[in-house]
Amino acid sequence: MKPGRALFALLALVAAGLLAAAAGRLLGAGEVGSLGVSLGPRGGLGVDTALVELVEGSDERLFAMAFVSEDVPPERRGFRQALSATLAELDAALGNRFAFGVVDPAGDADLAAFAAARGVAPFTTVAHEGDRQERRELWASVVLEWGAHGRTRLIDLGPDDLPHLQALMRAELAELRAPSEPTIVLLAPAGSVPDLDAAGDTDPLGFRFGALTTALDAIATVVVADPAAVDFDPETFQAGELIFWLDPGAGAGDLAPHVERAAEAGRALVLAGSPFEAAPGMRDLCAALGITLGTAPVARRVPPTAPDDEAAGPALPSPDLADQAGVVVSIAPDQDFRHLVGQPDGSLLFDRPAALEFDAVVLQRRASSARRIANSRETETLPKRTLACLLEPERSERAAPIVVLAASTPLAALTAPGSAHVPLVQTLLDTYISTARRAQLAALPAPAPLAPPLDAADRAWLRAATALPLPLALA
Repeated sequence: MKPGRALFALLALVAAGLLAAAAGRLLGAGEVGSLGVSLGPRGGLGVDTALVELVEGSDERLFAMAFVSEDVPPERRGFRQALSATLAELDAALGNRFAFGVVDPAGDADLAAFAAARGVAPFTTVAHEGDRQERRELWASVVLEWGAHGRTRLIDLGPDDLPHLQALMRAELAELRAPSEPTIVLLAPAGSVPDLDAAGDTDPLGFRFGALTTALDAIATVVVADPAAVDFDPETFQAGELIFWLDPGAGAGDLAPHVERAAEAGRALVLAGSPFEAAPGMRDLCAALGITLGTAPVARRVPPTAPDDEAAGPALPSPDLADQAGVVVSIAPDQDFRHLVGQPDGSLLFDRPAALEFDAVVLQRRASSARRIANSRETETLPKRTLACLLEPERSERAAPIVVLAASTPLAALTAPGSAHVPLVQTLLDTYISTARRAQLAALPAPAPLAPPLDAADRAWLRAATALPLPLALA
């Protein structure tokens, strides 16, 4: 080898060593996860032994009926065959403890009625062929019947669900056999929620979110924390299936990466507060999520002394919250909760809210879409403003949506006269802590830990590792 070439080779080895050392420093500190594709507990291959043990541990026979379309768009071709193969593997492993069937109800009224009786229906998708778009109804659900344990369903399955299908089945069946209690994380400023461990010593209604805390505690395990506290653990975002973050304080924007990680892990978030009331950190946190808050509170839809006419909409009971200056109302015709389970179907009150507007650049970076779910009433003098929105992931097998309320009033004044605040909370609970949703979260692997930011030494190592090979390539 020529001396010049030997020198280049030596420099290349040094560069490779620097790069390996930089990676090693990070990997050794647990700051970078492993590379590769996760296919679930068993890589999507073979039989889930835990599922087999669960079924064999019961005297009841398990029957699975898959309702799956045969005529499907190109991106779903092979799904029916792969699903059938997975069920056949279970059949071979469980013998007479399991049976299954795969049918296509399309064009068969009896099969469609049979599916409907079990709570299964087709879903609508848009198929793209060249410049044409075609709306199609597809079947892709599995009903599990487990004797005395009952029945459960896996709804609207897709190719991304196949690697975790048996884990999903196991989680659903485990819930049938021994139902678990949901866990809700309640993040709020100190002094705004009661101490659940001292329930008999304090009046919960004396706290801003006391009524909400009491209601949640009756149906779930509630984890209460103050994100502004010095000892706050960001892993609290991973502690429940649903997170209520109320009146975010100063510095809330710094926790945005943990919010993103929670959403990626399937933890739904309800974010509520107004920077013009008790939520100084709301603006920075929303900006990180793709929402820009108005620079002034939304004006009242109707002044307290305005006459009741068609422009003003239906009158609300008075006195009380609805008649207070600064309170803006969203009535049922100005709401769209179709992407949630249920509708509040009534008035939602917002005290000094900041209008929600969308930052298309940030939303695109987050691969998220924004949907308005509650607006103020448009009048001749006041434009319509967004008071609540739903941020939905555009592509992910498990990422959860984020509901944003322009003020925490609906959650602080649950029983305000003339309001639909209780139905709103019930809608959120029915959507995000259902048995099916909890089973899905239990079946999927935990998200990778966040990598802490690089310090000066780490950045120097990486700069050296990436810059040195450039002159070698030019030589």
